[in-house]
Amino acid sequence: MTVTAEVGSTASLPAQLAVLIGDARVLRVVRDADLPSAAADLAVGPALLRRVADRPGEAWLRLYRPLPTVGFSRRDTREPGFAAAATAATGLGFEPAVRAPGGRAAAYHRSTVCFDLVLPDHGTDPVGRLAALGEVLTAVLVGLGVDARLGPVPDEYCPGRFSVNGGGRGKIAGTAGRRVRGALLLGGSIVVADAAPLREVIEVVYRELGVAVDTATVAAATDFGFTGPVSTLVDELVATLSHSVATQPAALPADVLAVSRAVPPLVP
Repeated sequence: MTVTAEVGSTASLPAQLAVLIGDARVLRVVRDADLPSAAADLAVGPALLRRVADRPGEAWLRLYRPLPTVGFSRRDTREPGFAAAATAATGLGFEPAVRAPGGRAAAYHRSTVCFDLVLPDHGTDPVGRLAALGEVLTAVLVGLGVDARLGPVPDEYCPGRFSVNGGGRGKIAGTAGRRVRGALLLGGSIVVADAAPLREVIEVVYRELGVAVDTATVAAATDFGFTGPVSTLVDELVATLSHSVATQPAALPADVLAVSRAVPPLVP
């Protein structure tokens, strides 16, 4: 059966979780994992995707607080201003790196939660599952007191159909998906606090890339009602997913660590 979901779906949270998780039975949850560079961090999701494609019984969720990073898309790397944009990011203390999903540049720091959710896939609707992820993230944030809504805001950075915004004004979370035969990677980031440094680096990076953006859309959950630490949001996300799948603490597999650590930084 093909599953479809639109922004602002009226489906219940349990129904959204069922769409998102699919037939996964156990979700291995990795919280942080100190890696040597932003490039190594961004290599984990694709490495887990290949692993799950080869091992259909596995499912993984990695949650981490990244180094200050600007994750450029492949599309960004083809812009004439890419080298200048990467240099500008470095000058502001953000490591430039290239990430697998499309879209445009996104920025993260230690007050951001990044995640890679890697699930078995047997012909399901990937757009429906990405939409369900957006609904789940929105519900988690609303439960923590955030005026969170699903959908993009005009002229946001790294625009996405299933962004999560605050009050219809600022982007709090972004998501993206990547699919191979047998597995689906749903990745994303949630800016929990301290949006100002992200706003600054997005402004200069997008200017160098020649891409229009309204930097007022760069926002954090704390701008719209969240008052707790990053760990509270992480705990609530895992607890919400556990309503639909058994969760099991885990460490990154040795093969995934080896692949990610072998990826050189974009700027040595």
